[in-house]
Amino acid sequence: MRYRQKITVLSCLAAALACVYVLALVFDPERSGRRSDTYAWLDPRLRDSVDRIDFNGGESGRAMGALSLLRRNGRWVALRDGVEYPAREARVDELLELLSRRASYPRRSDSPAGHGLFGLSETTASRITLRGGAGLPLLDLLIGIADAGGGSLYMRKADSDEVRSGDGGLSAYIDNEARSWYDLRLFPEGGRVTVNSVQRLTVIPPAGDSEGGGSDGGTMLISRAENGWHIDAGDRSPDPGDIVTSRVDSYISGILATAGDDFVPPPAPSGDQALILELGDGRVLSLRLGPPGEDGRRQAWIFGPREGRAGAVEPAYGYALAAWALDRIFRPPEYFAY
Repeated sequence: MRYRQKITVLSCLAAALACVYVLALVFDPERSGRRSDTYAWLDPRLRDSVDRIDFNGGESGRAMGALSLLRRNGRWVALRDGVEYPAREARVDELLELLSRRASYPRRSDSPAGHGLFGLSETTASRITLRGGAGLPLLDLLIGIADAGGGSLYMRKADSDEVRSGDGGLSAYIDNEARSWYDLRLFPEGGRVTVNSVQRLTVIPPAGDSEGGGSDGGTMLISRAENGWHIDAGDRSPDPGDIVTSRVDSYISGILATAGDDFVPPPAPSGDQALILELGDGRVLSLRLGPPGEDGRRQAWIFGPREGRAGAVEPAYGYALAAWALDRIFRPPEYFAY
């Protein structure tokens, strides 16, 4: 009996100690504080509903300034001066992922009087506003100054006095110029224009260019021939057996990946036709170049039927193309041979 009493007493004591341990964990202020630090600015369930993102630099002096991103027919575009330009889809997705992901954002203040100290007043703060259709914004986020260590930003929702700090990489999306959001590739189109889709490529060097193209800087025609390519460049045409197929493929891939330095608003200048792409789906896209500017850059415009549209469509925008990008396009015929 005495043995059983000892077992009972020890069991009760162990149960009591376990309860004390559990209660200590639950009511530990330090652990509770860490839980309250974990926070997401945007409800993850609302992420797919976002169809507009507005940036406003306020009086903070941040490089992003004012910019709007809109989702049109399932794709993001950047709105500037009334013209819509292609936006970098992956970059937009990364921003939405960051804002809807739970991370450490410790609470710093609940007092409206402190907003100015954190750079979070309505007039001075930078702002990111996410919208989904008509009605109130899904998120209206004010972004203030960095903390003393420079590693975190002070932030609050516009409809809340609660100030939190953190970064999670957000500064990379608000401290860059607006063009960091632009998809400046000459042939974006969601990857539909590929090396395999190109059947024939006509290269017409600008007047006075004696390096690229055929004889005397003339036209060079690159056409598919069975499992390789045929190049017609007049007197400088390489022998079919000397053409390096992988070099032609790499050349065309480089053209399709070429990007401008910035967008150019309409109207398009009258310029020389420099490049004609004939695709397997019957489309014909042509690149036209304006005259060179003082900095060596040229305006480049893509003419032809765009994705999802029939017939030739006047381009709504052009590109500022650097001299090095032009060098990628105008290769001499000898470049493709052994």
